[in-house]
Formats: sequence, C-alpha cells, structure tokens
Amino acid sequence: MAVRQIIATAALAVATLATPVAIAQQADAAPDAGPTGSCTGGTTNTTMNPLGLFPTPLNARTTGGANGCTGNFGPSLSFDSRVTTGGASCWDVPAVFDGIINWGNGERSHAVGPFHVVGGIGNHPNSNTLTIVDGWGRGGKVTIRDKGAMDTMGFGVMVGPCMASALNSMRLDLVGVDVRS
Repeated sequence: MAVRQIIATAALAVATLATPVAIAQQADAAPDAGPTGSCTGGTTNTTMNPLGLFPTPLNARTTGGANGCTGNFGPSLSFDSRVTTGGASCWDVPAVFDGIINWGNGERSHAVGPFHVVGGIGNHPNSNTLTIVDGWGRGGKVTIRDKGAMDTMGFGVMVGPCMASALNSMRLDLVGVDVRS
C-alpha cells in the first residue's frame, strides 16, 4: 500500500511540474490575436541623410499613416519608424523598416521588415510586407502598397537635389495597407 502511495504522489508531482511548461510552450507557439483589415490610402514622409545618384548608407526617419481603413483597428493608423540601409540612392532605396504602428483603436505594434522604394523616373508601384514582432498582433503581417513615385511633387523638384547629392526628404503616397494576424 505504501508503495502505491509513493508512486501516486510521484506521478502527481511530475504532472504538477510539467503543466506550466506545457502551457508556456502553447503560449509561445501562437501569435497574439491582433489587427485585421485594410486601408485605401495614406502618405509617408521621410527625412534622411542626403542622397544622390550613387549608393550611400541611409539613416532615415519615416512617419506617416493610412486612412480609409476598415477592420478591427479603427478608421486609420499611423507609424513612426527608423529606416536604414547600406546603400540607397535616388535610383533605388532597398531599406529595412523598424517602427511602431499606432492603430486607430489605441493599440500599438512594433513592426520590422524590408522596405523597398523604387526610385528613378516614372511610377513603379511596389508593396512591402512587415512582420509584427511585438505588441498587438505579434506574428501578424502588414503589407504596405505604394503608388510608386518617390515624390508626388514631381520628378523635376527632385532632379537638382539628386544631382547635388542633397536629397534629404521625400514623400511617398500609399494606395493601400493590408493587415492580417
């Protein structure tokens, strides 16, 4: 009888110790429930170290937002990010986005991912998908679709600064944002 009690007590102790580990593994495996929806437009504004015609390291701050949103995060969103790359020019900006998204419902997310802006002459529509690494919707994806022109003021406004390696700000119009958790 005493042997059975010892075995039962040992089995109960093992089960009690293993339960928190199993719960923790389940919590790490599943992303947080988070934002889902889409937006129909928006704008980004970037200030940066001067760019020119030849690749140079980029250190920039990009702020902006999207509007016309439907989904569980409210009618709009805004973001503030650091954008960096080893070689950007007026012809091409293959960068990395690392920033905070402020959702229209008051929630916040930290998103990271490649952010490529095609420069040069003419419109080159593009999309970039970021991963939510922390905050609301951890594990979710945010896809930002842009109109393609680096600056909606017109290429003529950018020619002089690009030729002089002095382009230190730009605007990019967004045509949509898609969010999925």
